[in-house]
Amino acid sequence: MQVSGKWKWGVAGIIGYFALATYFKYSYPLLGKEAAVLRGFERLGDSHYAVVAHSWAPRGARLGEADSEDDNERSRVLIYEDDKPLGPPHSPHADIARLGMGRFSHWRGQGFVFSSSDNSDPVTNGRSYRAVVPGTTD
Repeated sequence: MQVSGKWKWGVAGIIGYFALATYFKYSYPLLGKEAAVLRGFERLGDSHYAVVAHSWAPRGARLGEADSEDDNERSRVLIYEDDKPLGPPHSPHADIARLGMGRFSHWRGQGFVFSSSDNSDPVTNGRSYRAVVPGTTD
């Protein structure tokens, strides 16, 4: 049995649609309130791709929403590198410094601890970093 050209294009179109939908689900910026443009980085230990941005309290986020020892998955804040979300969130600081690759943490008393997505230096790579509280709008 021979499959017609229309069927082949139809199946290819459906596969392409789902591939694009999956791509945009994980790469398109989420709706949310921009909390802060992160600047003024301090290196995390000896790491060349992990930094700390101190004293940034997101608008719309209460101070108690940062991760802490009693709840290390409390924060809802996401960090974006340009328009792509970093992650995984709530990462241990040792993993952020050692492994990088976009790991981050919003930690009470420290601020935002994060690494660039490709382990380049956030201080010099020319990208912008911002914190967003998802699900909120102005």
